[in-house]
Amino acid sequence: MINNSKIVKFRNFINENSDYLIKTEIGKKKNRWNVICSAMDWIDVSTSRISNVNLNANNIKDINLFSTEVFFYISMIDIIFESIKQLHRVIIDINSVPFFNEKSCFSNHNYSNDNDYFKHIRAIFGAHPVNLRDKENEKWFASWPVFDQSVNKKYDLMVYLGLV
Repeated sequence: MINNSKIVKFRNFINENSDYLIKTEIGKKKNRWNVICSAMDWIDVSTSRISNVNLNANNIKDINLFSTEVFFYISMIDIIFESIKQLHRVIIDINSVPFFNEKSCFSNHNYSNDNDYFKHIRAIFGAHPVNLRDKENEKWFASWPVFDQSVNKKYDLMVYLGLV
């Protein structure tokens, strides 16, 4: 369950100060105001939906249903992150990306940062499963996720990758 108290506080702050914000640098460019409103809406939608995703592999025996739940969960996280990046861009600094070189969320990966690694996971689990590229720019594809306890018992879901 996601604690959305910060999201609610932020939305309330923006709504309570909308007249002031519209008259300042943020509001002088109409699209910046629209970006803020859109990002807040998508964060609300995504956090609400994430709270209802069923990621308990023991309760879902249909691999197709479970795989789409995992993909949906990953996609909602991606929407939240993209919304945060947009808010950062229009409120804080148009030329920087938050968490740009962060490597603390995921451990043991060979990517330059967590965001690149997450994008790779997202691609494998459904965003671009037939059009993946690795660091050497080789083309890969991902099979449909499977429950495969015979290979590795510590994972709920597994995807086989193949080189094109």
